Amino acid sequence: MKSRLNKEIWGWAIYDWANSAYAVSILAVIFQFYFIDVVATSATGQPGHLAKEIIVLGNKIPSASLWAWSVSLSMLLTVIVCPVLGAISDSYGRKKSFLFFFCYTGAFATMLMVFLAQGMWKVGVFLFILSNIGFVAGNVFYNGLLTDIVSSHEDIGFVSTFGWGLGYLASFLVLLFELILIRSGIPSPESATRLTFLGTGLWWALFAIPTFLWVEGEQVSRPVSHHEALLAGFSRLGKTARSLTRYSELLLFLGAFFLYNDGIQTIISQSATFANYALKADLTSILPAFLLIQIVAFFGSLIFIKLEKKIGTKTALIYSLAVWALIIAWAMVMKSLVEFYLMSVLGGLVLGGSQAASRTIYTMMIPRNRSAEFFSLYMIVGKMASIAGPVLFGIGALYSSRLEDMPLINNMAGAIFPLFLMVMIGALLLLTVDVEKGRRINSR
Repeated sequence: MKSRLNKEIWGWAIYDWANSAYAVSILAVIFQFYFIDVVATSATGQPGHLAKEIIVLGNKIPSASLWAWSVSLSMLLTVIVCPVLGAISDSYGRKKSFLFFFCYTGAFATMLMVFLAQGMWKVGVFLFILSNIGFVAGNVFYNGLLTDIVSSHEDIGFVSTFGWGLGYLASFLVLLFELILIRSGIPSPESATRLTFLGTGLWWALFAIPTFLWVEGEQVSRPVSHHEALLAGFSRLGKTARSLTRYSELLLFLGAFFLYNDGIQTIISQSATFANYALKADLTSILPAFLLIQIVAFFGSLIFIKLEKKIGTKTALIYSLAVWALIIAWAMVMKSLVEFYLMSVLGGLVLGGSQAASRTIYTMMIPRNRSAEFFSLYMIVGKMASIAGPVLFGIGALYSSRLEDMPLINNMAGAIFPLFLMVMIGALLLLTVDVEKGRRINSR
C-alpha cells in the first residue's frame, strides 16, 4: 500500500467512528436499559412501581424477552433484504449508494427515539428495528468497500483493525458525554436519557459525511431499471450459492463464525439486560463499565495489531475466543457489580481484535470483484447467529425468576449457558480451518 493512512482509508475508517455511537448507545446499553425500564413497562406492578413486562393477548412478556426478540426480528429482516442488494451493488457499482441509504435511514430512526415515553413499546420496537436494519445492512456495504480501497491482503488486517480502533475511541467519547448528560438530569432524568438518542443519531449522520466525500466514487457500468437490477441481483446471488462448493475452507470458517459469533454478539447485545436482571444494576451504575470497555477496546485493538502480526490472524483469533469463553462462563456465576467491571476490562481487551480478525480472515478468502455479494453472505451467517442467540437468551429470561435462589449460579445462567457452548464449539471448528489453503483456492 503506497500510504497506509491516505485520505480514502481515513474516509472508510471514519464510518466506524460514526456508527459506533449507535452500537454502544442504542444496541448495547442506554436504549436497551431505557426500553426495559421505561418503554416496555406496564402499571401492573406494586404501587409506585412499573412492572418490567407487557401484556399481549392476556399473556405477560418480560421486557428482557421483548428486547431480545426485537433484536432477533431486526436481524431476520436484514437477512432477507441484504443478500440481493449486495449482489446488485456488485453488479452495478452501487456500494456507496446503498451505504448512504441505510446509514441515513438508521440515523433518522435513531433521532426519532427522542419521543419515546413509558408504555410506547410498539413504536419503540418499530424504531429500534428500523434503526438496527440501517446499522447492520449499512455495514454490509461498508465492509464490501474494504476490498476496493486496500490493494493487498497484507494490509487488510491493519486497515480493518484500525477502523475498529477508531470506532471504540468514538464510543468512549460518546458514552462519556452521555453519562455526563444523564447524571446532570437536565431538564429531567428521563428527558436527558432521551436526548442521548437524538445525539447518537446526529453523531452517526454527521460523521458519516467524510465517508461519502473521501471514498472514491462509484463506477456504474450503465443505467439500469429497477427490474433489471433486481433480476441481476437474484442471478448473482444464485451464482454465489452455486459457487460456494469451490470454497471449502471458506465454508468451514463460516460454520465456525456462525457459532462463536452467536455467543459474542449476544453477550454484547444483552449485557445491559444481564446487569439489570442478574445484578439489579441501574443505568448510571453500569455506564462507567461500558465507558471502560470502549477505552480498553481501543488500546486492545492497537495491541491486537501487533499480536496479529507476530503470531498470525487465526492464532490471535483463537486466543481471543478462549478469553470470550472464560468471560461467558464467568457471567453464569457472577453476583456483584465489581465482577462486572473486571469482566468489562477483560472483554474490552479482545472485543475489537476478535471482530477485526474475523473480518480479515473472511476478506482474505473471498473474490475481490464480488466483495459486497460475499459480505452479504458474511452478514447472513453472522446475523442468523444474532437471531438464534437473542431468541435463546429471551427464552432463558422467561425463567429467570425460577433461578433466583440457586446457590452457585445467578438467575440469568440459563440464558447464558447456550452462548458458552457455541463459542467453545466454534473455536474448536476454527482450529480446523486452513486459511492459506482458502487464499490459494480464491486466487485460482
